[in-house]
Amino acid sequence: MKGDEELAPTDERKALARVLYEFLGPAAKETGKLIADQVRLYRWRLAVKIVQRAEKYAKDRNIESTEMPYNFLVPFIEKASLSEDSDGLIGFWANLLVDASKKTEAKHRVFFDILYHLNQPQAVLLQNMYRTLDVSRRHLWAEPLNFDRGLDEIRRELRELVRQIYGKTSDSRTSDSFIALTEWWKERKIPGLIVSQGVGTKQPDSDSFENPNDFLELGGELFDIFNLCQLRLLIAKNFNFDVQRAGVRPVTVHIRALILSPLGYAFLETCEGGRSSP
Repeated sequence: MKGDEELAPTDERKALARVLYEFLGPAAKETGKLIADQVRLYRWRLAVKIVQRAEKYAKDRNIESTEMPYNFLVPFIEKASLSEDSDGLIGFWANLLVDASKKTEAKHRVFFDILYHLNQPQAVLLQNMYRTLDVSRRHLWAEPLNFDRGLDEIRRELRELVRQIYGKTSDSRTSDSFIALTEWWKERKIPGLIVSQGVGTKQPDSDSFENPNDFLELGGELFDIFNLCQLRLLIAKNFNFDVQRAGVRPVTVHIRALILSPLGYAFLETCEGGRSSP
């Protein structure tokens, strides 16, 4: 064990124990004692911020919290206190704690394991997608059985748009068409991003990207995108469309997109406090 100067001082331990006890009851008090000698100062401070934020959210929403089981609260505090000290992630952790305080379910354990692996840029990307979702299309994400139907709907609409764009010209340049596609995507309020498009030979309609550089057009770190896909919060989807053009050879248009998954939606519905629109 390191020196006492690296451990949470008495005042910090008391602060965490107090807010835990006031918000979540006796089980939280025992949790604070259990991990008091193992958590460094910065972890205790972050844990205090998260629980205090959760307490504020609960009061603002008139939510009465219940006593939580040890086997949830102990690993929650351990992982939450190792997160980045950023406003967005603190909000995620706090909302998750508030939701679990109403009734702790299996999903909450899954969600804090996911949240433990996120950084601030990834949280912002997910928030932007979630807050973009058209409320009238929520059921396609909130009800996982409808998700494939939602993808088919997107595919049909994209096919018509692509045919309109490419069927009227023999020009295979893609810059203007990419702008048109991304504008359409935003107007439809689909929770995701069109990463790239191209014209060439037909490729299989798979759920993975063959060229990792496609992600770079997002302007973010490649690792962030891969991590969100690895966690199954985003789905990488290829759409391929054959387009007939008058007087010239037909072309195949390839569109690569990232789409919020049903798991991603459920995760954000909890960690964003149930907000489905800006």
